[in-house]
Amino acid sequence: MLKNTAKRLAIIIGIAYALILVLIVWLCITVALTMNRLQTITNDLYLHPFTVNNAALDSLASMNLMREKMLEIALSQDVKAIEQLAVESYVLDEKLRLDINVVEAGFLGDAEKVKEVQRQLEDWRRLRSRTIGHAVYGSKSEAKRLVKDEGAELFSQMTANMDYVVEFSRYRALAFVNEAKQQFDLALRQIWLLLGTTILIVVVTAWVKIRGVAYVLRRDERITGALQASETRFRIVSDHAPHGMVTVGLDGSLMQVNPALCHILGYSRDELEQMTFSDVTHPGDQTPGMGYIQDMLREKVSSFQIEKRCLHKNGRIVWVRASFSLLCNHAGIPQYFVGQIEDITESRDAVEHARLMALVLDNIFDGVITIDETGIIVSCNGAAEHLFGYTAKEMMGANVSTLMPAPYRDEHAGYLRHYLETGEKRVIGIGREVAGKRKDGSTFPMDLAVSELRTGDRRIFIGIVRDITERKRAEEKVQYLAHYDVVTDLPNRALLLDRMRQVLALAKRDSLNLALMFIDLDKFKPVNDTYGHDVGDLLLKAVATRLQACLRDSDTAARVGGDEFVVLLPTLEDDSDALVVAEKILHILNQPFDVAGHTLTISASIGLTVNPAHNTDEKLLLKRADIAMYYAKKAGRNRVTQYQSDMQEVTQ
Repeated sequence: MLKNTAKRLAIIIGIAYALILVLIVWLCITVALTMNRLQTITNDLYLHPFTVNNAALDSLASMNLMREKMLEIALSQDVKAIEQLAVESYVLDEKLRLDINVVEAGFLGDAEKVKEVQRQLEDWRRLRSRTIGHAVYGSKSEAKRLVKDEGAELFSQMTANMDYVVEFSRYRALAFVNEAKQQFDLALRQIWLLLGTTILIVVVTAWVKIRGVAYVLRRDERITGALQASETRFRIVSDHAPHGMVTVGLDGSLMQVNPALCHILGYSRDELEQMTFSDVTHPGDQTPGMGYIQDMLREKVSSFQIEKRCLHKNGRIVWVRASFSLLCNHAGIPQYFVGQIEDITESRDAVEHARLMALVLDNIFDGVITIDETGIIVSCNGAAEHLFGYTAKEMMGANVSTLMPAPYRDEHAGYLRHYLETGEKRVIGIGREVAGKRKDGSTFPMDLAVSELRTGDRRIFIGIVRDITERKRAEEKVQYLAHYDVVTDLPNRALLLDRMRQVLALAKRDSLNLALMFIDLDKFKPVNDTYGHDVGDLLLKAVATRLQACLRDSDTAARVGGDEFVVLLPTLEDDSDALVVAEKILHILNQPFDVAGHTLTISASIGLTVNPAHNTDEKLLLKRADIAMYYAKKAGRNRVTQYQSDMQEVTQ
């Protein structure tokens, strides 16, 4: 094998030296042709730099001729002659424009000078037009003045700038030619130096190659032995590796597998080594890895990693993370792929579960906020963002106290600190109602439930928050409906009795007087029958307003029936005060009511009872006022009747 390798190397070296000789001959011919070409280029370069200088000189000559034409136009008396001179001036102007363009394209000096000349030429053209106009249609003297004064000054400026351009371009042209000759001489010396160096390198290379043949043969022998030992070690390591190991042929065949891969896929080693990698790959994942394989074969990448689905022998899907690299021989020729296969099915399932849980959290109605032991917000869901008006980015890293107004902020921090120090649960695992604070500063009632999650040495607290604004409103509405009349917004019978119990207890304790009036509206039913219940309800509201206007803040006016009201007067200085208030109410209710465009007149029958003169409980006190009211109706209505002990209950 080694002898055959030596023969092949000798043949390759012979061919290489033949090619070197051919290259040397080709180099000599190329040098000769290059020298001739350089001479031609030098001659061309010698002529080319003067193009700008010649154009500048031509431009200067054209300017002089144009000035002469301008003078002739100003002095000429013949209109046709003036027109002929103008045409000649335009021809010179066009030639001058072309020459200036050549100068501008190749000028290496101050480009602003050339632009200044172009601007002056524009001024000259306008001056020429004015001069021709005066010469043909206007004043000859004005045409002469323009040429001698403005024209002379402008011409002087143009020629001064063009003199600079001419001198500079001539200087640059001569300098360029000298530099080109120097570059030619330098290039010639470099060519000969390169030729000599090439010959020297060829000789040295030949000597090195001859010495290297023996070294290559010895190295191949060492590499062959090392490769065999490496393959043995690889087999041992592969058989004991915790992850799947595989060598895959360039055609996709499974050349060698380890026990771990057999366990992952459920096949025996013999079964797998009769299969291809495509046979164990899910049909939907056949294509993605092919691009990476082609990139490795083209040496664009040395390895790649991909997550894909494989098929277990029993048909179930196995998610794997596959890492592949390409193994080449010492000559750089690809031999096979070496791969490491890791079963990531469980981790993929965990990630999918976590993703699903995140979706659940972001789509539940309640806000979920997690904080660490210091109260710093670690995470939040979409409902929490909507609830408090902050984005997740704004909330995370902030203290949870920013989401609570005082005093709940300090209370919550104190509860958390107390729990961490003592383990006593005051808020952990216990739901409670607190207030939340939005980003705009507004507050709202919310239910808060806090639970604890331990992950190793780390403690995480999970807060579940729910906006209970609507529930509170509903509770308040129910509470209101339970204690207030929906038509007049006055307390109803239940609230009245509750207040009477409180007032009676206070009167008994402090020996105070109180009074109770039972008011029944006279002539209210005809209003309802005539104008309808809507007008009747508006009238009841107006009555309630007038009653409250007659009372103190400590007094209570309540509606206890259709057209029946009760007034509670606590803490009277004298019993006669109650009668004064009753008469005041009677008077104000006798005044006409303007309701829904109707003028309505009613009156009232008022029964009055005073405690402790009639010391009793609230129900009996209310009953006695009711009895006195019926006596008032019986006596002709529109009056106040105070309860007397000899009055008997009256039935309608």
